[in-house]
Amino acid sequence: MNTFRQHLREMFDKPFRLVKTTPDKNWQKPGTMTYEYKGAEGGPLEINFTNQGDSVYVDFDVGGSIAVRGEGDAARVFASVMDAFGRFLKKNQPDYFEFSANKEDWDSVNMENRPTSRARVYAAMIKRFAPKYGYELSASNERKRVMIFIVGKKGLVDQYPPAFSE
Repeated sequence: MNTFRQHLREMFDKPFRLVKTTPDKNWQKPGTMTYEYKGAEGGPLEINFTNQGDSVYVDFDVGGSIAVRGEGDAARVFASVMDAFGRFLKKNQPDYFEFSANKEDWDSVNMENRPTSRARVYAAMIKRFAPKYGYELSASNERKRVMIFIVGKKGLVDQYPPAFSE
């Protein structure tokens, strides 16, 4: 019988099906590489890696929306994000990644902002998966509505931390 912890690990091992990779022709210059997955409720899942020179900004959306959807497939969405990271890192080894997490989402039913646990989820995923690829959390910057994370290669973290994007 699986423990709850084993069950959680297994959920992150089942990404959606990768259907398309769209590399930017100028990837080594500022540009974007996109991985598209099919199977998420709400539309295609797109994971974007945008080269900003000294770092790569990572974002993802389902059906064009970055909002928390509450449709029960969050673990598979995150499994797909981690799958895209693995694929990306087989060909590219940037010094830094940058993420941001909204601490609030718009609740269209109650017509108000509601707090999310997204920043805590991102921090936990970075802590768990970054070392597997030779990275570690370099810095985090908490703002009123957004948490920004910088993940850098081990050994570079203290040498050249990138500036936070505005």
